[in-house]
Formats: sequence, C-alpha cells, structure tokens
Amino acid sequence: EYKVAEATCEADGYTRYTCTRCGDTYDDNLEPALGHDMGEWKTAKEPTCTDKGTKIRYCSRCDYSEDGTVDPLGHDFAEEFTEDVAPTETTTGIMSRHCSRCSEVTDVTEIPKILLGDVNGDGAVNMKDILLLRKAVAGMATIDLRYRRNADLDFSGDVTMKDVLQLRRMIAGT
Repeated sequence: EYKVAEATCEADGYTRYTCTRCGDTYDDNLEPALGHDMGEWKTAKEPTCTDKGTKIRYCSRCDYSEDGTVDPLGHDFAEEFTEDVAPTETTTGIMSRHCSRCSEVTDVTEIPKILLGDVNGDGAVNMKDILLLRKAVAGMATIDLRYRRNADLDFSGDVTMKDVLQLRRMIAGT
C-alpha cells in the first residue's frame, strides 16, 4: 500500500510505501520542496517625506507573506519662492519654498518693508532702480521677488512701462 505526499513550498514530496504484512515503510519518488512563488510587492502603508512606508507580498501557493519597508520620499521643494506673508510699508513679509507633498517649507526669507521705487533693494530710490526696471520690462533682467512690490508703482499686479514712467516722475519730483 502507498500514500503520496505532494511537494509544498517548504516540504519535500514523496511516495511512502508500507508493507501490509510487517508494517515497514520506505519513501520513493522524492520531489524537492517547491519554494515560495512570491507575487508582486503591494504597498501596505505609503511612505511620506520623512517616514518609511511598508510593503507586503504573498506566496501564490500558500499563506506565507513577506514584509518590507519603502524608503521615505524626501521633500520635493519648489524651485520658485512663494510669498507667505506680504510686506507692507510698515511690516516685513516672508517668502519660502514649499514641499509639494507636505507642509514643510525651506529657505524662509524675510521680504523687506515696501519702499516704492526701490527696485534693486539697496534702500534708496534712484537712477539704478530706473535702469533695472527698464531692463526688467524689456525682459533683459529679473527683479528679485523680495522687491517686486516696490517696482509695481501703479499697483496693477504687473511691472510695465507705466511703472518705469511713474518711477521717473517720482525721482524727478513731478
């Protein structure tokens, strides 16, 4: 008489023969264990910018599973600054670069109080500011975000030739 034990993921398979007269047994037709047939990794917990995530995968033949970790994503800070607090003529403002995945900010920078006409941020309103403003309007220069409000003399939200003319009149005192 014989009994067949199929190979599993962790156990060898075999055919066991048993003598019906004396009860002695022997194994034949040995098959090595199959090993686990692991599926694709599935995310169990998403990683964040600073915390690891977890992943899991399952064997297709049995209830065995494996766990793993997923590295934190790291922050994804914007290239451009965001004006977080607008400056006024009496208070400074704040600008920073924000992470696209969380609420973290970096490069927090103070924006000086508004001094209309001080386009280059040197604390004075003079011909240097007119030259920079003209170049910016012509697309030949960029005004630092910290001083952009100083350049928008007509409060239109854009820096245009009108602002250049207004700054010239302001410096000339007319």
